[in-house]
Amino acid sequence: MSNPKASGLRSRFDLAGWLTLLVVISVLVFGVIDASYRHTLPTDGWAMGEAGDVTFLRDLASLNPQLQRGDILVSVEGIPVEFQSISESDLLQARVQAGNTLTYRIHRGDKELEIPVTIGHWPSGLNFWKAYLTPSEVFNLISTIVQFGLAIFIFFRKPDDPAAGSLLLIMAAFTSIAIVEVIPFGYVTWLDPTADFLQSRLANMLLMGLFPYSIIRFAMTFPKPNPSYLRFAWTPIAVGGVGFTLLLFFPDSPLSWFWFVLSFLSAVGILVHNAFTMHDAVSQAQIRWGVGGFVLGFGTLALMFLLNTIGIVMIPQEAFNVVGSWVFMVMVAMIAVAILRYRLFDIDIIIRKTLQYALLTGLLVLVYFGSVILLQSLTENLFGEQSPLVIVLSTLAIAALFNPLRIRTQDFIDRRFYRKKYDAEKALARFAAAARDEVALDQLTANLMAVIAENLEPEGISLWLK
Repeated sequence: MSNPKASGLRSRFDLAGWLTLLVVISVLVFGVIDASYRHTLPTDGWAMGEAGDVTFLRDLASLNPQLQRGDILVSVEGIPVEFQSISESDLLQARVQAGNTLTYRIHRGDKELEIPVTIGHWPSGLNFWKAYLTPSEVFNLISTIVQFGLAIFIFFRKPDDPAAGSLLLIMAAFTSIAIVEVIPFGYVTWLDPTADFLQSRLANMLLMGLFPYSIIRFAMTFPKPNPSYLRFAWTPIAVGGVGFTLLLFFPDSPLSWFWFVLSFLSAVGILVHNAFTMHDAVSQAQIRWGVGGFVLGFGTLALMFLLNTIGIVMIPQEAFNVVGSWVFMVMVAMIAVAILRYRLFDIDIIIRKTLQYALLTGLLVLVYFGSVILLQSLTENLFGEQSPLVIVLSTLAIAALFNPLRIRTQDFIDRRFYRKKYDAEKALARFAAAARDEVALDQLTANLMAVIAENLEPEGISLWLK
C-alpha cells in the first residue's frame, strides 16, 4: 500500500525542484573540492587577509612562530607580493615546496625585516580543527549549519514553492563559500593554476551568477509569485546569465560587482513593490516576517558599523563576526516562518512588544540618567561631594516607575499603531462590564449585536440561540 504523504511529495517535486537539488549538491561539492585541493598545497601555515595589504592574521600550523599577527608581507624571495609578479615567477614556482626555506620581507610596526620562513603543509584532522576553531569560528560554523538546515527543511516541506527553492540556492552558495574559506587563501594560491582557477573563476561565478539569479527569483515569488513573474519567468535566468557573462569575458573588470549590487538592490525594490501591492492578510503577514528579518539583520550590522565608524564604541572584528552570524541566523528563521506560514500572525505580537519595550527602555534610561545627573549636581552643590545615595534613589525610582510606565507605553502604542485592536479591546471590555450587570436576554443580545456591528462591520448579522 503506497504512502499518501510520500506520493504527495513526489508529485510536488517537479523538474524545477529536482534541478534545484542538483545545483545545490553541485555547489556544495564544488566547495569541498576547492577546500580539499588547497589543503594539499604547500603553506607557511598562516591565515592571511588580502584586503589591501597581505597581513598575517592567525597561525594555524605552528610552522613559523617567528611571524606575528599584524605583520604585513612585502615580498617573497625579493619578488613583490602582487598577483602578476607572483603568478609569473618561475623562481617561486620552483622554491615554494614543502621543506624549503624562503626569505620574507615584512613590515612590523615601523620596521622592515627579513625573516626566514619554513614551507610545509597544513595540519590534517583534529590538529587543524583545534587551531582553526576559535570561539567566533565555532559560532560561525553553527550559524551556517542552522541556516542551511532551515533552508533544506523549508524546501522539503514546500518543494513546489519557488521562494523556498531560491532561498535554498542562496544558502547553498553561502555554505559553499564558508566551506571554501576554511582553508585560508594566500599567495601560494596564485602560483597554482588549478587553485587560482577555482578561486578567481568558479567561486566568483558562483557568487556573481547564482546569487543574482536566486535573489531576483526569491523577490519575484515571495510571499507568492507576482504577476510579473508569471509573465516573465525567464527574468531571473537572464539576470544570472548576465552575471556569468560579465565575469567570464571581463574577469578583471568591476562590472560584475556592479551587477551583483544592482541585482540585490533590484530585489529589495521588488520586495517593497510586493509589500505595497499584495493586500491580503496572509501575504501582508508573510511580508512583515520577511521585512522584519531583513531589518533586524542589516539594521543591526549597519548600527554596529556606524558606532564603530564614528568612534562611540570600538567593536572588535570577532564581535562583528559573531553578531553577524547571529542576526543572519535569526533572519533566515524569520523568512522560514514566512514561507511555512507557521504561527504567521504572531508577528503582530512581536512587533507590538518590541515597540513597547524599546520605548519603555528608552524612557527608563532617560529617567535614570537624568535623575542621577540632576541629583548628583544637587548633592555636590549642597554638600560639596557626590553621594552614593543618589544611585540608590534613582534605582528605586526606576523600580517604582516600571509598571506604570509599561502600562502607559502599551496604551500609547496600541492607540497609535494598533487602533483597531485597541478599539476592539475597549469595546469588549465595555460589553463584559454590561454583561455582568444585565439580566434581560433581549438587552444583552442587542448589546452583543451592537459590538459586532461596530467593530467588524459585517454585511449582515444573525444570532441563533438554542
